Amino acid sequence: MLTRHQHGMRPADDDWVAVYRRVWDHHVFKDRREAAIFVWMISVAACCPGRVRTKGGPLMLEVGELVIVQREVAEQFGLERTKLRRLLERMRDHGMIDYGGARQPGGARQPGFLPTKITIQNYRSYQSIDELVVEDIAKSPAGSKAVTGGRAQSTARTSTKTIPTLL
Repeated sequence: MLTRHQHGMRPADDDWVAVYRRVWDHHVFKDRREAAIFVWMISVAACCPGRVRTKGGPLMLEVGELVIVQREVAEQFGLERTKLRRLLERMRDHGMIDYGGARQPGGARQPGFLPTKITIQNYRSYQSIDELVVEDIAKSPAGSKAVTGGRAQSTARTSTKTIPTLL
């Protein structure tokens, strides 16, 4: 499984992603393991354009894209590869993702390495902090704080605006 670190993309110390709580009970997923795969995909997708390293060579990723090896992801999540493929097909059919083979520069592929480039639909609008109106409630007695790099940050964020959904 390729992570941002393996891709050469290191998340910032205060990096976060937005996920609706209802994702765990979404009708596309047969169980919470399948939902966890989608949440994992959101969390490792590129948050900015850049080149990533893969076993087959460098690839360019845009915001909301990731590259996986289906066999490795299936093993990491304890699924059969065919079940992962069916999950990806269901997510594609419901407009959550799009995917295809990742082309290496010059069209070359390393034997045994068949990368799949996945695009998470609506990722940019859903994950954009510019689209959110963030309310800091950390100063209230009920607010919670997380300390990151010596500075306090609120872990409670709310929006007063409708956010485009991935689901």
